[in-house]
Amino acid sequence: YQDWRRVLIDDAGDIGKTGQPAWARHATFLHEEERRGALANVIAAIRGMAPLDTDVIVLLDGDDWLIRPDVFARLAAIYEDPNIQCTYGSCFVLGQGNVYPPADYSPEVKAARSYRSAPWAATHLKTFRAKKWREIPPEELIDPNTRAHWAFAWDMPIMFPLLETSAPNEVRFVREPLVVYNDATGANENTVDPAAQRYVEAR
Repeated sequence: YQDWRRVLIDDAGDIGKTGQPAWARHATFLHEEERRGALANVIAAIRGMAPLDTDVIVLLDGDDWLIRPDVFARLAAIYEDPNIQCTYGSCFVLGQGNVYPPADYSPEVKAARSYRSAPWAATHLKTFRAKKWREIPPEELIDPNTRAHWAFAWDMPIMFPLLETSAPNEVRFVREPLVVYNDATGANENTVDPAAQRYVEAR
C-alpha cells in the first residue's frame, strides 16, 4: 500500500542531535530540543501534516512495530466504509507473549458510550479520520491541574472523546493483532512512572 506519509518524532533524544538520520530520509523527521511528551508531539505532528478531513491518522509508538506488511491495506479496506471514524484493536504483547485486550467493549458500553467506566480496550493500533480528530474538545487534551498536555497515558485523552462522540457503527475493533507492543524496553510509561500513569487513568 503506497498512499501514506510518515512522521517521526525524536522527543529530545539522541537520534536527531546530528540531523536527520539516513534511515528516516523518506519521512518527515522532527527533533525536539526539549522533551514535550507523546501527546504534545502527536498534536504538533498532525497539525504540521495539515491532513485532509478524510485522511486517516495512524499512531505507532517508536518502540513498537507493525506485525505484518499489509496493515495499511487492511486499514484502507476498513475505511472504505465512509461511516467509520476510528479504529482500535488487539496487539501482541512482546514480553508476555499474549494478545491484549482479550475482548472488545460490550454492545451495552458502546450503546451508552460509557467507555470510561469499562475496562480499557481502545488500544493499539489506534487510527482515526482527521476530521474526527479536529472534533476533540481541546480541554480533553489538557491536564486541568498543570494546564499542560497530559504527560502520561496519552492515548486515553485521544481515544475516549473519539469514541464518545462516535456512534457504534462509526468505530471498529480490529480483532486480529496489527501491532507488536514492545513492553520489554523498560521505557514504557507504566514502567517509568506507574504513579503518573495511574494519575491520568483515574481521570
